Amino acid sequence: MLDQLFEQLYDDSAKVAYTSAQILSLLGRSERTKPEQRKLILQKLADAVRSPSSNRGIYEIIGTGNGNDSFLRLSYQGKLNQAFFQSLLGVSGVL
Repeated sequence: MLDQLFEQLYDDSAKVAYTSAQILSLLGRSERTKPEQRKLILQKLADAVRSPSSNRGIYEIIGTGNGNDSFLRLSYQGKLNQAFFQSLLGVSGVL
């Protein structure tokens, strides 16, 4: 499972990469995670932060598009490398 999450850090979809980082952060902070797994998660998140492919925005489509009150909107969620860094800080115990 970890290998799939590591691969998805480089997915074409920034939202998939972001979600993978969030899951890795949760796993890395879990008391059930072995120290060697936590170290690997930290290394992979650090690699992802440094990757040129992480220098892009995360966007999400919100709304249902049903009727005048709920039109579809594109919402900016921030930069992917910043999200990776937040996940890294969470696993390291800084946050």
